[in-house]
Amino acid sequence: MTERLTQSEIDSLLRGAQPAAAAAEAVPYNFLQPPRISKEHRVALQSIHERFALALQSFLSARLRTPVELAVVSAEQATFTEAVQALASPCAAYVFRLTATPAVQGYWDLSAELAGYLVDRLFGGAGDSPGPVRPLTALERAVITGLVERTLELYRDAWQDHLAFSPQIEGFESSPDALNITTREDNCLVTHVAFRAPTAQGYFTLCYPLTAIEGFLAGSVGGRRGPGGPAADSGARELVEAALLEAHLTVAARFPALWLSARALADLKPGQVLETGHPVDEPIEVHINGVRRYLGTVGQTRRRLGVCLTSLLATPAGIRPAARQGLIR
Repeated sequence: MTERLTQSEIDSLLRGAQPAAAAAEAVPYNFLQPPRISKEHRVALQSIHERFALALQSFLSARLRTPVELAVVSAEQATFTEAVQALASPCAAYVFRLTATPAVQGYWDLSAELAGYLVDRLFGGAGDSPGPVRPLTALERAVITGLVERTLELYRDAWQDHLAFSPQIEGFESSPDALNITTREDNCLVTHVAFRAPTAQGYFTLCYPLTAIEGFLAGSVGGRRGPGGPAADSGARELVEAALLEAHLTVAARFPALWLSARALADLKPGQVLETGHPVDEPIEVHINGVRRYLGTVGQTRRRLGVCLTSLLATPAGIRPAARQGLIR
């Protein structure tokens, strides 16, 4: 062939020789449940809840006088409707307030079967004969409340390196439909903890809105009580320390007020020594920028007059005595 191909024809032939690109796979997106928990945060949440489960396992083993095993099955995002629908009826859900500002509630469900087992063990029973599945009585709820309070304390401790929680029990519900800690469409963190004992097994369920851990989800993994994490806190601290190191303060050690009459004040001359009458071992005031902050004792250091700080005053701005008639301070 003597005919030459143009560049566009060559490009067309090369494109035709290449395999067809694979079609992009469509991924469904749930607008009612947008993903809020990243892979890194999911790993961190798993670690936090595993630490909580280990502490709770030690507590329950000692309290129930039998070996207990706890394992975190999942800590995932779900709508409140999905979380409630997964509960058995009757349930044994303790409603608690996780944070006061903003006000966020959650629930810790024991399930009716496990709650009955716990009651049996706490009353000295063997826990080997499952009773009827029924709502807890007022007496049984009072007995279990102590366990739940300690459980919430352990959960608070597991989060203390990330968020400050102050959980408090506020109620109890035996029917899943009666739980009303948030709206049905809100996204929640739902954690399932598997419980296993020699004569019983089941699941604990912890649920609360994701708004309670908004700061944790917005920050880097491993952060401490804030979206910036420890690196941001360290950087802010260095900036503050650097600014403080450049600050200049006036420090003055003052003897107690010395009162002079108008005649004695008028007779003062340069070089005259005034007797204060202040005992050597009595403290004197130390003022920072004119504000009384410390008490100290007078002494010498390296042949120079100095003051040793002995205590910090709880009320910096001391009240001065009122001037007496006929005397000038």
